[in-house]
Amino acid sequence: SDSDSDSDEIASETDSAPEEKDLEDSAPEDKKAVTKKRAKITVVGEEVAEHTLAMDRDEAREEEMQSALADFKANEEEMKKVRVVKKKKMCCYALRKATGCCFPIPLIQSVLESNNQKTQKNIQKWSKKKEGPEVINAMDEKGRTAFSLAIKEDRADIADLFVSRPGAVDVNLG
Repeated sequence: SDSDSDSDEIASETDSAPEEKDLEDSAPEDKKAVTKKRAKITVVGEEVAEHTLAMDRDEAREEEMQSALADFKANEEEMKKVRVVKKKKMCCYALRKATGCCFPIPLIQSVLESNNQKTQKNIQKWSKKKEGPEVINAMDEKGRTAFSLAIKEDRADIADLFVSRPGAVDVNLG
C-alpha cells in the first residue's frame, strides 16, 4: 500500500504542475521556465526535489561516459599492441634468391658470407641515408654488429670497407 500511495503522490504532483501551454499564455517573458519540463518527485520521508529532463540527459551522458571509460580501460592493453606490417616480397623472389641476382642480403649476413661486393654495396647504400648509421650498426640476436663480425673473422678487407666510410660505423660498439 506504501507503493500505491507513493505513485499517487507523484502523479498528483505532476498533475498539479501547470502545463506548458498555460505558462506560455500567462507569462511570455518567462520563456526559460516554459522550455524546461519539470516534475516534482516525492519519496516518503524526504524532501521534494525538482527533476528536469535536462537532469535526466546529464545523468544518461554521465553513465555513458563512465561505461565508455571502463570499456577503454579494459581494452587498453589490446590497443597498445603494435600492428606488424608485412613487407611484400619482390617479384620472382625464389628465383632471385636461388640465383643471387638482385636479391637484397642484410649487411650482417653478407659479412658472415664474406661477400665483399654485397657488403660494399650495402655500406654505400646505407651511408647515404639518414637512418644509415642505425642500420649499419644494428645488432643481430647475439648482440654482434657487422663491423665486429668482420674483425672477429679476421676479414681486414671487409673491416676496411666499414672504416673507409666516415661516420657510417660506430667503432666503439662491438
